Amino acid sequence: MDRSKQRWKRITRMHALRDRIAEWAARNKPDELQEGIRCYLGPHDPDEELVMQGVGFALVAAPPDGSSLIDRYRQAAGKLPRADRTLLDAWQESWFSVCEILTVDPRVGFHLEDVVTGRRVEVIERSASQQLDAGDWIACFLMPVEGGLELEGTCMPLAAATRIAAVQAYLRGMGERGLEPAQVVPATSRELAWDVIRAARNEQRKPRVLNYDRHPLELITVTLDLEWAHVLDVTESWEDAEDGGDAVNLLGRHEPALSGPLILATFHDDDGHRVTLTVNSRERLDYVLSLWETQVGSRLGIIEEEVRSVDADPAGPELLMDSSFQEAESAAQSQADFMESLAANWLEFPIPALGGLNPRQAVRAGRIPEVRALFPTQLGEDVVRDIRDELGL
Repeated sequence: MDRSKQRWKRITRMHALRDRIAEWAARNKPDELQEGIRCYLGPHDPDEELVMQGVGFALVAAPPDGSSLIDRYRQAAGKLPRADRTLLDAWQESWFSVCEILTVDPRVGFHLEDVVTGRRVEVIERSASQQLDAGDWIACFLMPVEGGLELEGTCMPLAAATRIAAVQAYLRGMGERGLEPAQVVPATSRELAWDVIRAARNEQRKPRVLNYDRHPLELITVTLDLEWAHVLDVTESWEDAEDGGDAVNLLGRHEPALSGPLILATFHDDDGHRVTLTVNSRERLDYVLSLWETQVGSRLGIIEEEVRSVDADPAGPELLMDSSFQEAESAAQSQADFMESLAANWLEFPIPALGGLNPRQAVRAGRIPEVRALFPTQLGEDVVRDIRDELGL
């Protein structure tokens, strides 16, 4: 029998065994099976394809408080045929990995690197090699087979926004176990899978949007019972107030990643018809009201309040957004200027995910996997290549 027929026979046998284990788990461990599927789905609706991938994940990944369903099936099944034992042995040697695809040989396979451990391997995968490109990241299980490795069941693509969460979850799990990358073995790696997948899926939720003071973001506009001339008189002595004619901006601290100081609040003269105060959080509104009362001796009279909330997921990842005072012809020009500045200065930007270190400092501190996860791929391959060269990666 030639190698391709042997491989097809083994894959067919493996699918049949996986189906039997899934049926056993549904009868005997339904809660654990459902919990594993929910972990894999994260915020996504349970369509058929994702659920089937979730079943595969739930079977092979070891939950935080126990062994995998495949391991428990083996313990409960008693004496098994040799072919089944061989497949179960291969599952026990499967390795969970956060990987970057290095090269692809279409219809044959690809080379990848485990970003955390640095392990490089060749994977035999005809179908996946037609769906993946060099530079893609995946979270996957790698199963040893005759002639090399292949993907076992679940393989989750990692978009750029999810990579840092996946890498940091993997590193955190290693740290909790007191492990260095060279000490991670297949069984240990599978214990990390739940936390890595959960962290990556959480990054796919709608973000929990905060301003730079870490207040939940909501646009609040209040109509005030006072004359514009009174606003100008009061704010003239405020050190952080900037008069723009028909608007007075109350400026906050300077943020290095922005092109100017933040705008905490704006008083605005609406063609002499009304005076409004706009802020982007309830806490900032309270701050301005308190500041006014301290200065004037009486509270601001509020006629009307309008609140526009941001569509956000309280369990989602944090996204910091704020206003900034900057000279720009348009929002599009402002964005273009920011992207140009990012391309030129990314290595110098303090990055919150790195604890405020810039990429150069993080590399010197040995945090190379995290820096790789944060490469600004949206700026194009040439920019990322230059960054790699500059960092010596």
